[in-house]
Amino acid sequence: MKRRYFDRVGSRDWWFSVDTQTRDGQPVRLRLVHATATPIRRHVKVRSAANPYDSADYEYFVSRRRKGEPSCPDGGAPCPSTGR
Repeated sequence: MKRRYFDRVGSRDWWFSVDTQTRDGQPVRLRLVHATATPIRRHVKVRSAANPYDSADYEYFVSRRRKGEPSCPDGGAPCPSTGR
């Protein structure tokens, strides 16, 4: 099982991987990304009293958008500025 699903890459042992093919039939090895390879992205919390539907808080959300923190007031819907 280890030889089939796990690989050694550099100093990392037990790296989950699988052999597969591309659409045109070329063999390729896919490896699962380690969590340590994902950079930590800090975020600024939204003020708890802020309401994106209240015109009094309009400037607050505009200033957040200027700082690079997109605010998406629609909850679960995809954000138009980030697509997420």
